[in-house]
Amino acid sequence: MFERLSILIFFVALASKDFAQDGSDMRYIKPDQVDNTCIGKWVHLDFYNRSFRGRKIDTIAIQVNGKEVKFVEHRVDNGYDNWFKDQYLEAINYPGTLRIERFQIKKISKESIQVIAYFTLHDPKSENISNSIFLEEYWFAKNIIAEVLITDKDFQQ
Repeated sequence: MFERLSILIFFVALASKDFAQDGSDMRYIKPDQVDNTCIGKWVHLDFYNRSFRGRKIDTIAIQVNGKEVKFVEHRVDNGYDNWFKDQYLEAINYPGTLRIERFQIKKISKESIQVIAYFTLHDPKSENISNSIFLEEYWFAKNIIAEVLITDKDFQQ
């Protein structure tokens, strides 16, 4: 009896692992793999060091309205579940909570990527996004990008 029960438990455990699914709606590519098929795609840029599982989170200085603003990477990736909406850049020296929610690839050259940045303002107390969304275009050198997090997800512009 014990032997049959052990065999049954073994097969149930083996079968149940097939039902567990990881979640992700993005893939990771190197900057040199970004080509014309990526134009118009939504991306997050992982600057300097690969920020995986919350390790090696970097900051980058980006000009916003003519002023240098430092942004810190916010990455939620445990190796199993990684969702595009959970990744962003957040300003650390800006009044209010300014985020770059995503980028859209506009052009690609041999050494750089042109993107449109989608900025949002957040209320830090309620986590509500204000209606204030603005766009800026930037060129980033590929040599400061560790990885490109790309999704086929569609967003309202």
